[in-house]
Amino acid sequence: MARAGPRSDSHRVTRHAAAPLASPQDRPVAVKRLKAHLMELDETTLAEFQSEVAFLRMLRHRNIVFFFGAGQAESDGVPFLVTEYMQRGALSGILYDTSIELDWPRRTSFAIDAARGLAFLHSQDPPRIHRDVKSANFLVTDAWVVKVADFGT
Repeated sequence: MARAGPRSDSHRVTRHAAAPLASPQDRPVAVKRLKAHLMELDETTLAEFQSEVAFLRMLRHRNIVFFFGAGQAESDGVPFLVTEYMQRGALSGILYDTSIELDWPRRTSFAIDAARGLAFLHSQDPPRIHRDVKSANFLVTDAWVVKVADFGT
């Protein structure tokens, strides 16, 4: 696992862009490279990305994946996001894993957590719409808290 100093900025995080995990402030994080083949990396696209990053920096909610920062890979200029690492992974994997026993109270808490995260996005001014709501875009912490991910970018 890579380590970075306190409050990593995009320049320091950039050197970790290829790593699946880095660790600013001794907290594990996920580094997600955006799909370069889906975006034309021109000035307009990069300005939109920077605008979205500014929005993500302001989002703080228990059921939204925490956003640490963003940058561009030095090697190919592909933008990346740095978010909190979710130990249990995607909700879809948990729901389909028959070795994990899920009682109804836990399933209900999953639904409530997801609804709270989406309601928070919808309460923004202007409202944010997820546009890709599916169990793969909800991530689960080690304490079984569901958080909304992969919205906006």
